[in-house]
Amino acid sequence: AAATTTNSGPGGGYLLSSALSSRFVDLARGASVLMRAGAQTLPMETGEVRIARLTGDPSAQWRAETVAVTASAPTFDQVTLRAKTCAAIVPVSVEMLEDSANARAIIEASLTAALGLALDRAALVGTGAAAEPLGIVNTSGINSVASVGTPGDYSGLTSAVQKILTANYDGSITDLAWVLHPRDGATFDNLADSTGQPLQPTRWASQLQPFFTTSMPTTGGGGGNESTMLVGHFPQVVVGMRTSGVVLRIIDGGTATDTD
Repeated sequence: AAATTTNSGPGGGYLLSSALSSRFVDLARGASVLMRAGAQTLPMETGEVRIARLTGDPSAQWRAETVAVTASAPTFDQVTLRAKTCAAIVPVSVEMLEDSANARAIIEASLTAALGLALDRAALVGTGAAAEPLGIVNTSGINSVASVGTPGDYSGLTSAVQKILTANYDGSITDLAWVLHPRDGATFDNLADSTGQPLQPTRWASQLQPFFTTSMPTTGGGGGNESTMLVGHFPQVVVGMRTSGVVLRIIDGGTATDTD
């Protein structure tokens, strides 16, 4: 949006002020289903940040009086966050900028929607290959419920919640989020019982908070028509974000083409 009011710098780019840059990032986060589901952001002052992750709890034991206690310690590993770059090109004519009072709002809305969608796609299902971040679905060691088939009831969700509780999740089920494609949301919404009445969700399924995004794939499997859904406690998801700001490059003439 600032491209409509700001000149480019000597190198062809312009680093926004911290206030405007933060506004841009905040708008992108607001457009992200992942963030609305509770994911946290971690400011990154450098291109690489390491954070600790708990992999094992200490053990507790009952003991008789004067009997020594065997020491135990939690175990940790490291998660490395590496900065990636997300970019978009928005072609706009001089006539639009001069004649449309709402041009700035339109450009800002389109950019933030695109950035929010890209953030969701990367964090949820990113492959980790090349310049793309690694998403939740492709992270090793997470629980999964495979071969659900075309849903005829809510048993797949029950199994997902069971796996989360078995992994010692001690929060409320109402704090868990269910992220799915709108197509799959319609499939569940159309479920009916033997009398043709809408099928009511199970108690666990009814407590999940649904979030819909077209970032979730519906073209998996051999037939190219299989979906992926996620159930989890998303406040445990951490997304690193650089604090150096947003760069806008303004091209005064010509047509929009792919660029570095």
